[in-house]
Amino acid sequence: MIELDITLLKAINGLSIYGLDRAMLVLSGTLIWIPLFAYISWQFITTHGKKFGIYAVILASLSVGMSDLISSRIFKPTVQRHRPSHTEKLQDELHYAKDANGNDYRGGEYGFYSSHASNFAALTFFVLLALPRHYRLKTILILGTIVTSLSRIYLGVHFPTDVLMGWFMGGMFGYVFYKLFSFIKR
Repeated sequence: MIELDITLLKAINGLSIYGLDRAMLVLSGTLIWIPLFAYISWQFITTHGKKFGIYAVILASLSVGMSDLISSRIFKPTVQRHRPSHTEKLQDELHYAKDANGNDYRGGEYGFYSSHASNFAALTFFVLLALPRHYRLKTILILGTIVTSLSRIYLGVHFPTDVLMGWFMGGMFGYVFYKLFSFIKR
């Protein structure tokens, strides 16, 4: 399993094509996704009415916040699995994108599990359940989850299994907070 994880990491990270580094850094950022998040908030309000729409926005935000908190403050410091970019046997074999300061982008020391993957999955799962008729939005969110997660592997800051665990945990958070939303709505 570890060898497969490393093989997939190297295959995705090794796709270094001109312009792809910058695109992956942008996709891993927050700013590019703000219009989508604003649109989702608007869809919650127009679909569920002002009162329950605001509850949906709050609970979707809490699902992402809890996802991030559990990943960053509990799992990463407890598990202490080094990111590929901080793994002694791998760090010299990986391609690194340059950040805005011209430094190699390597992320923090620990990477299990991916907060980016988990946060996006939490939001996506919540939206999949809370906005059942919005197929285009769901497609965009699913693609956004996949692309953002792949960007983390491409940048060398997560193993594929970090992303898979992130998807699983995020899905759980999205589901739990959706169940809370449906309880409130009843």
